[in-house]
Amino acid sequence: MKRIALVFAALLPVLPLAGKEEKEDDFVRALRIDAVVKKDFCRSAELLAGLYDETEKKVVYADDQIVSFRIDRAGYTGGAHDWHNIEVGTLDRKSGKRLTLDDVAPGEKRALLTKEIKSALMKILEVSSEEKLMQRLQAEPLPTENFYLDGNFLHMIYNEYEIAPYSEGNFDVRIPWRFR
Repeated sequence: MKRIALVFAALLPVLPLAGKEEKEDDFVRALRIDAVVKKDFCRSAELLAGLYDETEKKVVYADDQIVSFRIDRAGYTGGAHDWHNIEVGTLDRKSGKRLTLDDVAPGEKRALLTKEIKSALMKILEVSSEEKLMQRLQAEPLPTENFYLDGNFLHMIYNEYEIAPYSEGNFDVRIPWRFR
């Protein structure tokens, strides 16, 4: 019965009265007012809390062989802080497939790539040794499938919490790289 009353209360603001001259009984009036107040309160609470969810998509590089894209997402759904997420990729124009690490850094190149990532992160974080780098990070910065190519660089994107605390933000690690 309570569930029916709640559904009825939610519909009351949009249901017309049978006649303008008819008086609402106290119960119906209370339900109508309660539904309007709850609706307005929820909308106001979202605005006051700063809740949001945004997405931006763009092509970041294109030539006759590849097209690279970036999707930025950000939002706040409650909690200690907002969130940011970056998804990237590179598509091969000829095959139409998304490139993987195996396509751009097969086998023997993977160890070199890991070394280059650490070196680039040391510059970004302004630390002088790998030991100091690892003190700042939460995880080993290994190559990720979240990468894209531009004309001269391989960009490895690490989102919040993937390799470092939230306070460090997202990383766009640029490494000089030739794909073909």
